[in-house]
Amino acid sequence: MKLTEKQWNLINEIALMIHLTDDVTEMRKHFLSVLSALLEFDHASFYIQENENPYGSPLGIGLSQKDLSDYIDKYAERDPYIPLMGLFPDTYTTFRSSDYAITTDIENTEYYQLVWKPKNIRYALLMPLSVNKNWLGSVNLFRSKAKNDFTETEMEITSILRQHLQTRLWREKCFSEKLNGSLESTENSHAFSIKKLADKYLLTDRECDVVRLWVRGFTDSEICAQLFISKNTLKKHISNIFRKLEITSRVELLRIIGNA
Repeated sequence: MKLTEKQWNLINEIALMIHLTDDVTEMRKHFLSVLSALLEFDHASFYIQENENPYGSPLGIGLSQKDLSDYIDKYAERDPYIPLMGLFPDTYTTFRSSDYAITTDIENTEYYQLVWKPKNIRYALLMPLSVNKNWLGSVNLFRSKAKNDFTETEMEITSILRQHLQTRLWREKCFSEKLNGSLESTENSHAFSIKKLADKYLLTDRECDVVRLWVRGFTDSEICAQLFISKNTLKKHISNIFRKLEITSRVELLRIIGNA
């Protein structure tokens, strides 16, 4: 299937954004926003796997946080398309709800009446995200009944972008596990909890990564290499960390960690 030059340019722009946006939450927000320039949708949701929770950190377009929370708490277990997600582990594809026989009866289901009909949804394009059979999350795009279904071209576009999302989220997962494992094995860990520090001072995930590497004795250049960020980006993180903790040096940071 041949894509236009404009489509390829937008795909490449989004792919770069996926890999180069420092904060994962910001990356996901930008992804949904910029994706609308490539294909039309009325609603969208983006979940990531967090601590065995497949619906962690929900983000949406055209869906409120209450909508997303209600889906997770009340309707996810009734979603007839969830089982289909498990049929596509580690494959380079997305799929449309209309490609499956269940769609012919979807309007008669309780799920449709409770979830799709109030939002005037009729078509869905689903993007399961996984690597090595490790679930990473999902992106779901929805269109109203008045519009056409997602096309083969749009499926091809999202399949390409899906590979980039999986690569980025898998890299984050592996890096986080490596950091946590190394931190637990070091004698100088001071038995402190990064999560506790983050909760108390409202540190972002990336700011926590910087703190972890500092504790392990990494230099600024090594931190940049490990996190795939520039020195200017690192300086911004350091400035934010110091501001939030109301400190002016790494010595003070280590003292706070030691007392946590």
